[in-house]
Amino acid sequence: LLTVRSLVLVTGGGVLNVGGDYAGLSGAMTVANGGVLNLSAGYFDFYFAVNPLIVTSGGVVNAGGSPLYDRGGSYSYGSTISGTVTVASGGMFNSTGASVAAGFTVAQGGVLNVSPLGLAIKAPMSNSGIINLTNGQFIIENYNASGELVNLPDGLINLQGSTGIGGGNITNQGIIIQSAGTNSINASVFDNRLGTITNLSGIMTLGLFQTNLVGTYFAAAGATIQFAGADIANDNAAPQLTLGTPFVLGGSGQYQLTSGYLYLPSNVPTNLVLMGDTLQLGPGFQGGAITNLTLE
Repeated sequence: LLTVRSLVLVTGGGVLNVGGDYAGLSGAMTVANGGVLNLSAGYFDFYFAVNPLIVTSGGVVNAGGSPLYDRGGSYSYGSTISGTVTVASGGMFNSTGASVAAGFTVAQGGVLNVSPLGLAIKAPMSNSGIINLTNGQFIIENYNASGELVNLPDGLINLQGSTGIGGGNITNQGIIIQSAGTNSINASVFDNRLGTITNLSGIMTLGLFQTNLVGTYFAAAGATIQFAGADIANDNAAPQLTLGTPFVLGGSGQYQLTSGYLYLPSNVPTNLVLMGDTLQLGPGFQGGAITNLTLE
């Protein structure tokens, strides 16, 4: 383990390579102005204890490692960054098998690319920049309720290929777009109250909605957005879903409720197909007399 007591700058086209089994580096580091930091781990412990790591103004970090593996019931990635990470304006962080144990911030103008072998975060993360997720896993480890992803109003998350985001809580206040493939967001609690989600092609699964089915959605022709809530079949104490405001289902694609305990006070939202699992109708549903209700 190499310990650096002062700031390390990787800049001006310089390249710093750190890799191997049982390797590591600690201290504070900024990668900027064409500098490149390459992290490459093996199958054994690799600790990059830089705190903080700042990537900005043309700097690039490539964090790669071993495939996702199971260490005593806890999934781990080969390239572990134990300090905070900030991807500032002009910075780029490419993850192909990394985990970040402290806070992770993608600021406006910053870019995070996650591809096969993925990314794991173990602390709160916020995004005001761009996250591109392509054929990779994005795991939010929720030990001690610490794992959380907040896509802020300026944030954009692009999903393509076959990808998944799951684990802890996810709040979307910005934009999430699926351009192709089959993608899923499977959070402990998913909140899209202030966000917009667009599916241009393929199937997109969103959950877990715990109390309100809410948000603004757009599904293009031939695309499907699926909503998932806690289901009584697997959870006797599953909270009841109610329709929140706004709940906008735009476009000519299809919307499906695949699971959840849903309460409908007046009518079924236009374009929403009810596929499971529990439905409760209010006394004023369709004026008190059911005239048109289809369950699939």
